[in-house]
Amino acid sequence: MSVRRTTAVILTAAALGVAGVVLPTAGSAAPAPGAAAPAGDVAATSTKTVVIDCFGKGVVKPKQISLACATGQLMFYKLTWSSWGLNSATGTGMLSWNTCLPEACFDGITLKYKVKVKLDRIATGPTSSGQFITAFTRLTATFVPKGDGPAGADTSTFTLDNRPA
Repeated sequence: MSVRRTTAVILTAAALGVAGVVLPTAGSAAPAPGAAAPAGDVAATSTKTVVIDCFGKGVVKPKQISLACATGQLMFYKLTWSSWGLNSATGTGMLSWNTCLPEACFDGITLKYKVKVKLDRIATGPTSSGQFITAFTRLTATFVPKGDGPAGADTSTFTLDNRPA
């Protein structure tokens, strides 16, 4: 696969507003004292690595992962997981990408791709209640068959950067 193809996909993802604020690390400032824990907050003693969803909730083995929470423009769905560990997870599913073409997202052309998914690059940080959560921060999609992705890409890598609630 050429560097040009990978770069085109990464730049496209950046243009879609995929990038954002990275999950805070363990050295981040603590939340305000007495802050209430939101419903569904992952416990500090959790031994599962999670994906932070659009609502800031830690989810184990999600059926979908949205990379554009406000618009749903870029979403992995129909996810099934063949492995889920502390440091990585692998599975398969579909990628839906609303191109927002020809004029706007509400009537944009939606492209769909079959993918293999790998989650890795973990980070641990505090929730708003001060509990610590470990989450995957990188998703790598391999298009099936290879070369069937946007701009003929074999793979594309995305940052998972939602903040825990």
